[in-house]
Amino acid sequence: MQFVIARSALQKELAFVQGVVERKNTIPVLANILIESAGEDAIRISGTDLDVTIRCDADAEEISTQGAICVQARKLFDIARLLPDAPVSFRKEENEWVTVECDRAKFRLPGISKETFPELPGFKSTPLKLPASLLKLLIDRTIFAITQEEGRYTLSGAKFELNREGARMVTTDGHRLAFMAAKGGIEDLPEGGLDVLIPRKTLAELTKLTSDFDGDINLGADENHVYFQIGSRLLISRMLSGQFPNYEIS
Repeated sequence: MQFVIARSALQKELAFVQGVVERKNTIPVLANILIESAGEDAIRISGTDLDVTIRCDADAEEISTQGAICVQARKLFDIARLLPDAPVSFRKEENEWVTVECDRAKFRLPGISKETFPELPGFKSTPLKLPASLLKLLIDRTIFAITQEEGRYTLSGAKFELNREGARMVTTDGHRLAFMAAKGGIEDLPEGGLDVLIPRKTLAELTKLTSDFDGDINLGADENHVYFQIGSRLLISRMLSGQFPNYEIS
């Protein structure tokens, strides 16, 4: 694979993707990101910790050779932050090594085979629409009440509901509860709406993805995952299972 991309575009997308990669080194391959061609003039950057996956598409200035490379996320992000404001060239060498050049700077990074990288969850439909500003507000007002105790699994995220009345998000750590609801603003709501438990890490990444996005996001869910399409970026998260505490007063 060989391509050229603007340094600003590379750094911006890497900042989103490297936030979800595995840092505890329990599964070393998860410290890497996958960069692959997505058509004739775009690249796709993906990272995952097996629970949360972020996929970002970015325009390339040139793609000489289609293909894919896998390199360490943190190392590449640190390099991208130090590069001058000039086009960045990537070239895949023998034995999965990757050469990165920008102006007079040149780096050689060890890579891994694409086949070694874990298979990412398949993208399903996102039939629902929600203003990004509304989702960010819901998260900002409730994330503080999520428990930090690993043993309290069903409390380690937020209960997120969409119905014909609007949107609501609820969190609790067993001692305090945060609840926020907003009426209206939901388009194309299917029968039954949406009712999911979203992990805390997913909420934190959604806050970053929506911070500079002005518009609607698309979302949907299947049996195990919830999907958020935010412009050219896609976040896929495994949902929490179990019964969230009954928070409604009868």
